[in-house]
Amino acid sequence: MGRVAVPWPAGLSPASPGFVRRILGRVFLSTFLFGALAHAQGIEGVDLNGISRPIAPSPFYALRGFGVEDAHFIGLGGRLSSVHQPLVASVPSPAPEGYQSALVNGAILTELAFAVGLGAGFDAGLALGVHLYQWGPGVGPLTGGQTGVESFGAIDPKVEVGLAISEGKVHVRPFAALTLPWGTARAFAGENKVGVEGGASVGGYSDLLIWAAEVALLYRPPVEFSATTWGSQLRFGAALHILLTEDVALGPELSVNPVLARQQGDTDFLMPAEILATCTLKLQRFKLKAALGTGLPLSHRKQNDAGVWFRGPTSPLLRLGFDASTQF
Repeated sequence: MGRVAVPWPAGLSPASPGFVRRILGRVFLSTFLFGALAHAQGIEGVDLNGISRPIAPSPFYALRGFGVEDAHFIGLGGRLSSVHQPLVASVPSPAPEGYQSALVNGAILTELAFAVGLGAGFDAGLALGVHLYQWGPGVGPLTGGQTGVESFGAIDPKVEVGLAISEGKVHVRPFAALTLPWGTARAFAGENKVGVEGGASVGGYSDLLIWAAEVALLYRPPVEFSATTWGSQLRFGAALHILLTEDVALGPELSVNPVLARQQGDTDFLMPAEILATCTLKLQRFKLKAALGTGLPLSHRKQNDAGVWFRGPTSPLLRLGFDASTQF
């Protein structure tokens, strides 16, 4: 039996004129449509993705780059990632093994970023994205209900500006970002509230190494989440890549994001953290990246007269991601 040709939906064939424009239009539409519905219903949420894609061009997977002084550029990038148990909540129970319950068992995310170099070191950009598919019980373990998590959701859009400053071999990029509450909060893709972030990244490179560190403050209104309080965070990051060749780099990246809100009940503090092993490959104008990582148990709570360390919310048990970008 010969193969049966399944036609593409009208206008969605990759060979059709305006294919990219139509796909991007659908991402914009889903972002605004789902965001409006979530906002209208007053749903509070927690964004399950603790490591968003950098908007401006960056040599790293999780950290912002340190910028290029006096550069005019257009940067485009996309990421596809899979996270396993990215959101685990505390459920009151006398049994230690029943205290933690995954609200989302797994999610497949896609993120897009657009950046423009304005000259004199300034850059500006926009990030969009969606949860293509996810599965899990949702808030059922907390409410006793049986409804599962929504399988699709739009991620809160983010706009960012930065300024690259060079002092010899050290490069600094202060930045400010605004997260808009238009994502799907009930799918744990958006937070239904504005987030404001400010900070700086610093880094440098030699013939053998590329390194960077980042510190930022993310302000968001607090929200009660299970037996914890989710709110503003300090965000710390560090990366060290070894250049195997001019076009291949390998190295670890670390992200630690303590929650500043005062906790309730038995929770002492929340400190979502994640470590990644990354690989970067340059192919002419394109840069390809892959990452494999896991959340670290740096959050703490009291339980049965003892202390228990656990992975904080947004720290997945496993993360696998692929990233592609270009700049011209």
